[in-house]
Amino acid sequence: MSLQVLPHEEETLFDLEEKNEGKIILMQDKLINGFEDEVLTDLKTLHIENWLELSEMFPKFIHCVVAMGYEKILVYLLELFPKKIETKNVIGSTLIYTAIEARQDNITQILINKGTNLLVINGRGNSLLHAISKRSGGDMLILMQKIINLQPSLLNTQNNYGETPLHLACLCGIIDNVELLLKNGACTDIETKNEKTPSNYAIESVKSREVLALINNYTPKITKLDEEKESFTQKITKSIKSTLQIKEIIKPEEETKLVQPVQKEELKEIEEIESDQDFEDDISSIIEERMFQIEETKEEETNNDSKEEIKEEETNNDSKEETKLGISLNPQKIIKNVLYLGTKEYREKKLEILIQELCNLYPIDTLVTDTSLTYVPNQKYRILSLDGFSDNPILQIYILQKLIQKFPMFIAKCNVIAGVGISAFIAGSIAKGLSLDFLEKVFPIIEKYTRVSKKRRFNSSTKYTNRYYDIACSSLFSNQSLSEFPRKFFTYYQKLSNSFVIADGSERANEVIMKSCSLPFLFKPYGNCISGMVIQPNPSNYALMDALKTGIRKEDCVVLSFSNGFEHSEDGESYPDFFLNDWFSLKEFQNFEGQIKQSSIFCSTILGDRFLRFSPMIHNTNEENLKKIVQKMRFSKLEQWLSKEWFN
Repeated sequence: MSLQVLPHEEETLFDLEEKNEGKIILMQDKLINGFEDEVLTDLKTLHIENWLELSEMFPKFIHCVVAMGYEKILVYLLELFPKKIETKNVIGSTLIYTAIEARQDNITQILINKGTNLLVINGRGNSLLHAISKRSGGDMLILMQKIINLQPSLLNTQNNYGETPLHLACLCGIIDNVELLLKNGACTDIETKNEKTPSNYAIESVKSREVLALINNYTPKITKLDEEKESFTQKITKSIKSTLQIKEIIKPEEETKLVQPVQKEELKEIEEIESDQDFEDDISSIIEERMFQIEETKEEETNNDSKEEIKEEETNNDSKEETKLGISLNPQKIIKNVLYLGTKEYREKKLEILIQELCNLYPIDTLVTDTSLTYVPNQKYRILSLDGFSDNPILQIYILQKLIQKFPMFIAKCNVIAGVGISAFIAGSIAKGLSLDFLEKVFPIIEKYTRVSKKRRFNSSTKYTNRYYDIACSSLFSNQSLSEFPRKFFTYYQKLSNSFVIADGSERANEVIMKSCSLPFLFKPYGNCISGMVIQPNPSNYALMDALKTGIRKEDCVVLSFSNGFEHSEDGESYPDFFLNDWFSLKEFQNFEGQIKQSSIFCSTILGDRFLRFSPMIHNTNEENLKKIVQKMRFSKLEQWLSKEWFN
């Protein structure tokens, strides 16, 4: 039975998607029934390179191929779509995790040879060590040791239930695995959420006596790799500390003179927040991650040489790898590149280096950068809108991360990503193709180096409008224009000449984002502009208006709008009372309020059910707990809406 495309005179995109999904379902049924060669023939004749990887069913299909051990099909798919090697299933597991769990060792080796990431953690908190710990055999032991060498911290990583790999190895009673984990320094006293140690798990094993004997006779020791890394980190921090003791950081006199008296207390806070200890911690953490990357690169290049050869390669190629991977791991070179006498240059360089290092560590979102969305009638035109008025905009990143776990193609299917104020930075980054994992790491660092006020809960977005935020935008977006982004980025700002501006594709991204974030109560307006948040903190209405003006049919538009989840003000302050009266008259501000009222119901009126405003409303929490709260939240209504309106 071969798959055929039935003729149809006027097929909509929905019809085509529905037919393609039907093809995948048929091929999957064939796989279940063992018709590997027939499915391979189908794949070669259906022009899958044009549609398969974009289908929502692709992750399920390729994981089915892996789980059932169809090597020829997997090799063919990875030749066509090499970047799909890290495709995740509904629980966030990549292909190699599925292969290990399904005991498809040949598939596992194929994925390793093609360079799959061995350090991933799925949505349940399990690393590959968790999966391997439940498997026996010499090949699994070799893979386990390889992963430990790459990232020793995974030894004691706990999953969502609090289990470490040692817990699972003890439960399964696999002696070799327990011995290897203990030998490499696995902790025996870590408790699960049910307060159970590995020894408690061992009692339930069929080999409880042997496993308990191993644990009871275990003597904790620091491995050579841990000693090397600890020594290296100490060397880095010691060098930084000794240099900082010599170089006194003094704020330039000319900057202090320009500061109004009311601002001096805020500037004192800047000095405290942007401490050198913070930088020391940040750079040490990033260097440690970089070291793991170097280990991973070396492992891939050794082509399964003996352990002796691997160690010798690591020793002999240190300088080569340092040069290849960017910033040198020589402490003196780091000091030379980082430390400056003047406050401004010193801190700007610190932030620039941290962002550069994070860019090196986190890959781009290939689902966004490798696909383009050109609008044609009857095709859905999806607009994702992020509020700009937020005490904690990283909330939006956490929510998007959770949605991606459920809907991997959620962002890839966006035609427009809109944001205003500080959310313009997030939206612009996503439109450029930067990953959410990268944003989760880089955003707190940018916030740390750009914060100007902890006391005023209102207008916390103003803490980003200064030279450090400008450095961050320039580092990430360089001289790229908006038209160069793989997704359309929509934002707006208000010129002090009282003209409202929607960003044009020819404008430079870093300048547009700075203008959209410009809230000047401590600093001069950026480019004589004030954030478009003043007019409307929710950009969804203007984004839809802009789409309709360009000829997009309203029947094709779908808009999802994310609020920031926080009240706009806790102390009763308002825009005009706070700083707008310095820039606009009361009459002008009343005009702004009129525009807000007119636009507030625009999306819901035009689109009806195709518009959703999502407002999680989280109050009085800190950043450390925020991600945990989001992960525990249930988005059932949002997920139902996405399934019905966004993807259908």
